[in-house]
Amino acid sequence: MQNLQEIQKEMFQKEDIMIEMSEVFGALASDCRLEIIYLLFRTESLPSGEIARLTNCSASQVSQYLSKMHSAGLLKKNRTWREVEYSLDTSDPFVQWILSILSIYMK
Repeated sequence: MQNLQEIQKEMFQKEDIMIEMSEVFGALASDCRLEIIYLLFRTESLPSGEIARLTNCSASQVSQYLSKMHSAGLLKKNRTWREVEYSLDTSDPFVQWILSILSIYMK
């Protein structure tokens, strides 16, 4: 078994990854955010107004959450002339992990 100093050294070497992971987990830390992920999992992409309409969240909450999830790298956005559509960034390993969990538990 490794001694505690070795474990601490490894932990500090992985600090950037841990910070990134905490941002991702923070971006998912509410039922409304998980509803957004589920909608995008099932539909590929949706405009922000439609996401607000389909969830149990206010439009301002959805706007804030979409921004936070986009900043965390979970979502991609595509601006059309009239609106912004959001989709999951399936190239991100965390998104792939989330999708695998959703596919197991949300059948």
